[in-house]
Amino acid sequence: MKRFLSFALIALLLLGLTACGGGSSSAAKSDGYYYSASENGVAEMEMPAATAVPSVAGGAATGSDIAELNGDVVQVDKIIYSADAGIETKNYDQTVEDVYAMVESSGGFLESSSIGGTSYSSTRGRRAEFVLRVPSSQFTALTESLSELGNVTYCRTYMENVTTQYIDVQARLDSYRIQEERLLVMLEKAERLEDMLTIEAHLADVRYNIETYTSQLKYLDRQVAYSTVTLSVEEVLEYTPDTSVHRSFLQRMGSAFSGSLSDIVLLAQGLVLGLLSGWYLIVLVILIVLIVRRVIRHRRKKKDEEKQP
Repeated sequence: MKRFLSFALIALLLLGLTACGGGSSSAAKSDGYYYSASENGVAEMEMPAATAVPSVAGGAATGSDIAELNGDVVQVDKIIYSADAGIETKNYDQTVEDVYAMVESSGGFLESSSIGGTSYSSTRGRRAEFVLRVPSSQFTALTESLSELGNVTYCRTYMENVTTQYIDVQARLDSYRIQEERLLVMLEKAERLEDMLTIEAHLADVRYNIETYTSQLKYLDRQVAYSTVTLSVEEVLEYTPDTSVHRSFLQRMGSAFSGSLSDIVLLAQGLVLGLLSGWYLIVLVILIVLIVRRVIRHRRKKKDEEKQP
């Protein structure tokens, strides 16, 4: 009985490994989709001309596993969308409120925020950082509406196709679930305590792997369903328009001359402020100089008196 049980466990593990290998193979080619690694490490999708992928609102995947297209069930890509953007604004408080309103209206939520306040010792404007999570169907609309908040200094969007990874994890999860069912059947038929303990030990390992791969699938589903937008808002204290293109040579020369005068004035102001801030050092230097001069005069006078008869 013990030998039969050991042989059955080995056969079960081999079947599981075979199923996992089959899952990896199917990930490379599934339902007419072909995947190849790109230079940036993100999987790129290539499709035959006869195969079509259903589109969704906003240009982002909804996270569904399958969809119906022309009566046929096809695999929907698992795509994670994200973006980094920066905004300049003169109305800082209102812009921060508008960010909250924009997230709420899109059906998303605020994952984290860091809002800077006013500093009396600094002339720089305030700054805020937001990490927004919005439904993927609203990703394109939200990134396009950022210009309503202020001047968009940059906006970089990213797309990561995780369909291959998702299919591979799903295949491994299915394999371990099959192993769990077979182990449970073997556990019901086991009669010896030693056999029961051996099966339960393997069952614990299988269930641990099931929990691990289930968590990975849930994480990928959350990343696909909700896109991430990292937004930086910076307050502008003084708006300086760029008019260099429309100015003549004389105007630019005058600006350069006035800029030089401004630099000289700033340098003079810095020197005066430096002298005022270090007045005690100046007084100390003057005292040292007076003492040295007095000592030198005293020595000269003494030498002259010694030379006289």
